[in-house]
Amino acid sequence: DNGMVHSCSDPDFPHLKFSYDDTGALSCGCSAEPHYDSLYIAKDLCPGHFCEDPNFPVLDYDDEESNCICRTHPCFDLAGKKHECPDPKFPILRYREDEPKQANKPEPVCECLAKLDPPKSDEL
Repeated sequence: DNGMVHSCSDPDFPHLKFSYDDTGALSCGCSAEPHYDSLYIAKDLCPGHFCEDPNFPVLDYDDEESNCICRTHPCFDLAGKKHECPDPKFPILRYREDEPKQANKPEPVCECLAKLDPPKSDEL
């Protein structure tokens, strides 16, 4: 964002969010829900799109339909369990896949990541 550092100090909206408009311009803001998107999908495949429904928070690209969609988070129902991140220091729910342990099937992993805050000036 032209070198600008953003932060979110309102306790009701403490989480940084970003999106790109149709022209590719970056827009930053604050959200009540912790989340991150794929930079490639948000900027290159789906500029001008963002997901506001907390039940379908993941911006994705559907290759078959050639359009952008909002889908449910894979960790909302992984093997019948809804994963959550209740620790305010680690509020971001992330899905990833580990290398296959057996039968070439990737191992799904849900984990909680640290809140995305800019470094304090004394940490630089």
